[in-house]
Amino acid sequence: MKKVRLKDIAKLAHVSEASVSLVLNDAPSRISEAKKSEIKRIAEELNYRPNYVARSLSTNKTQTIGLIIPDIENPYFSSFSKHVEDLLRKEGYLVFMVNSDDHVENDRTLIKELKDRQVDGLILCPALDAYRVNADVQQELDSIGGPFVLVDRIFENIQTNQVSYDNEYGGYLATQYLIEQGCKHIACFTGSLLTYGGRQRYEGHLRALKESGYSISKKNRYEGDYRYETGYVFGKDVVARKDIDGVFACNDLMAYGLLKAMDEAGLTQKTLKVVGYDNLKQSEMFGIPLTSVSQDLSVLAMHSVCNFKAYALEDIQMALDHDLYDVVVFDGDQAVAIARLVGDGRIVFFLKDVIVHPQYQHQGCGDLLMQSIFKYLSRVACQGAYVGLMATPGVEAFYAQYGFITRPTEELGSGMVLFYEQ
Repeated sequence: MKKVRLKDIAKLAHVSEASVSLVLNDAPSRISEAKKSEIKRIAEELNYRPNYVARSLSTNKTQTIGLIIPDIENPYFSSFSKHVEDLLRKEGYLVFMVNSDDHVENDRTLIKELKDRQVDGLILCPALDAYRVNADVQQELDSIGGPFVLVDRIFENIQTNQVSYDNEYGGYLATQYLIEQGCKHIACFTGSLLTYGGRQRYEGHLRALKESGYSISKKNRYEGDYRYETGYVFGKDVVARKDIDGVFACNDLMAYGLLKAMDEAGLTQKTLKVVGYDNLKQSEMFGIPLTSVSQDLSVLAMHSVCNFKAYALEDIQMALDHDLYDVVVFDGDQAVAIARLVGDGRIVFFLKDVIVHPQYQHQGCGDLLMQSIFKYLSRVACQGAYVGLMATPGVEAFYAQYGFITRPTEELGSGMVLFYEQ
């Protein structure tokens, strides 16, 4: 069968090849909607397929994204990958998903190989041992010449977009639940404490113990690697000790390993209570009773892709499509800025995740954003609510015109914090 080319469509539509290219790439143009529909109809009737090699040469884009995960056998990462792939496919991207086997040297090799394949950008969940050489990892990432986002296992001292849940608070909630269930001697199966996320979950665990006046013993800490086999080995030891009545496992796979060891010993969660982390679907699918800290992977994927798109593609539409933002600024029908307001339980709204379309960054969009926040709070905030923003000195007058007053406070971090009060 003869390959259909742009000139074939152009001939039938009585337009130039350039016009066909603009329409099929959804690029801005003055072509009428009727003519656009005609061109797309002809392309579909001819079964036209774009030449991505030729397109990449002309646009310097391959419409491909690299996704590096540590362990494809781990349901957490396989599920996360599916959500990412689903979202990016809708945006016209093909995802190259590769597995590092949780070794940082594989991370570095895969980054280079994906760079050689000219991916437009990279989403990376680093290996557990990446903390040892995070500067080297950042150097490899910087060398790809495109945007990248770190997900889940983030670094403390790296300057890039990073997406993760609040691990410290999750660890706190898990341990607090065990305490509320009457557990007096609680063990913790951690990930590597040399990683930021692993350390944060354990610190949340310790905070809950301290607040309840529990003694802290290092022998109750089992430092692992998030694998099922590790949880099983730790579980055998806990079962043999007979003094532990509650375990916080810092992921569900280690919790499953513990439950296996308990089953072999004839123990149930009536005598040894277990809390996991991730809330994997496998618990429900296989009827495994497990209380677990939930991490919504669809939301994590959305934030990863939105973060990536905002940084790389200068596009805020995906965030709007998935209702990730509370405040939206419009210029006519065009959304030009979005922001999220997150309450912390004290009737406080922190301004987070502000994205301004590049074309509007120097067109008074800050003014419009403040007005939108003012209107939003007037609808949803209770009496005495306020919003916290990090700002630099000297901007009091600007915010004052929208009802914000200055109240420096150490509680909300360094720098100046401005509040709006009803």
